[in-house]
Amino acid sequence: MSEKYCSTENCDEKHYAKSLCKKCHNKALPKGYTSWLNMKSRCFNPKHPHFTNYGGRGITVCDRYKNSFSEFSSDLGKRPAGFSIDRINNDAGYTCGKCEHCKQNGWLFNLRWSDRATQQRNTRSNVVLEFNGRSQCITDWAIELGINRYAIYARIKNGWTINRALTTPVRVQTTHIQRP
Repeated sequence: MSEKYCSTENCDEKHYAKSLCKKCHNKALPKGYTSWLNMKSRCFNPKHPHFTNYGGRGITVCDRYKNSFSEFSSDLGKRPAGFSIDRINNDAGYTCGKCEHCKQNGWLFNLRWSDRATQQRNTRSNVVLEFNGRSQCITDWAIELGINRYAIYARIKNGWTINRALTTPVRVQTTHIQRP
């Protein structure tokens, strides 16, 4: 199905297909369709509130996904409840890895449906530490090692080595109550 303007009188919406226009025909759009539209808008519409973090920094959408919701949907499947689109490599675009556009640019498949926790671990602001041959964000190291993540952040900020920051137990501070 191709994206086109709705032919219903007084509707100038551009969407998936007339029979699926929720505004005009009160029918639900396919799962993932809104995610697909928003993905394209973040990358190509300078008026989108998040354009600076996407299209403004070079994040793009390959031709296969830009031009066809059905191709996007066939590769990713239906969007699971509570999930949203996520780029596997946060510094690369939304790419299929198999269209001519991707092949010419050497782009690999780079998207998935992810829950909120996975998405929060895949941002530019995360600090990733390599320890014992593995790389994880501080939050994951904190969970795995049972150390408060803020303690790890503070230790790294104060110049501790990664090994020391992740292996030194956190001191339990006791509060002394003064009695009158």
